[in-house]
Amino acid sequence: MAPSPAVQTPKSDERDVAKTVIIVEDDEATRHSTTALLEALGYTVRSYDCCEAFLPETDGLDNACLLLDYHFD
Repeated sequence: MAPSPAVQTPKSDERDVAKTVIIVEDDEATRHSTTALLEALGYTVRSYDCCEAFLPETDGLDNACLLLDYHFD
């Protein structure tokens, strides 16, 4: 079964370009489930519960994708 168009597994050469996905999400269940999904698709994931925890970790993240919760509770 092929992945849906909205969620596609990265090709091996694409993983080298943007291999890290960063999640900043205050809802623990959403953070954990999104992390599990992306890891199952082959991505390296770093997740944080708030911006304050993420910001000190930004050094060396030249090629990364950031998923950010727009409305924190």
